[in-house]
Amino acid sequence: MSFEVRIKVEGIRCGGCLNRINQELYRLDIKRFSIDASTSIIKLEYDEERTYYEKVLIAIEQMGYKVKMVNMVEY
Repeated sequence: MSFEVRIKVEGIRCGGCLNRINQELYRLDIKRFSIDASTSIIKLEYDEERTYYEKVLIAIEQMGYKVKMVNMVEY
């Protein structure tokens, strides 16, 4: 089973913010993701358990950003 999750991140102000988040996602071993700088939405794709995205939410919140899940699609 695969999942696609979109997460809205509030507080991204510059390329440095995007870079920090990017590095954190790589550190969490997220293989497939994209960050839309214009909307501040991160799209994650993974084949793990359904709650895997929660680790990402917690990590980004600990970096000082506010996050909210926009949607999740199971395919």
